[in-house]
Amino acid sequence: MTFVYDDPNNSHTEAVRFLIQDVDDTRQLLQDEEIEYLLSEADDDVLAASLACAEALLAKGAHRVTKKIGDRSINYSDLTGQYEKLVAVLQAKIRRGDYSYTVPIIGTVADATNYPPEFDPTDIAGPDWSAEE
Repeated sequence: MTFVYDDPNNSHTEAVRFLIQDVDDTRQLLQDEEIEYLLSEADDDVLAASLACAEALLAKGAHRVTKKIGDRSINYSDLTGQYEKLVAVLQAKIRRGDYSYTVPIIGTVADATNYPPEFDPTDIAGPDWSAEE
């Protein structure tokens, strides 16, 4: 298993690492192979893969419990709460169409079939968005 992070402009994997802030090789959250798998599942959509990674980290954190040994305690629910916030931020970016990390495919028309799962382009503007009130 590998971990590489230098510059988010170098690769999709490093861009995902940047978005989920998995940039410290002494405190690795995910391996390159895990991120690459989620990138392939998301058709190389960095934002969608970042959301999938954040959800995976949330699931990983859900298996941990608060520990107390003597005067020291580790509260994993704080960490889980941070991952929940990250998931919400990434979902909001997808909902508002903030695809600054994706590479458009020339000749592709965006519609409900090629947006990330659970995203409907009409979520941005309803069917009467241009109607004057």
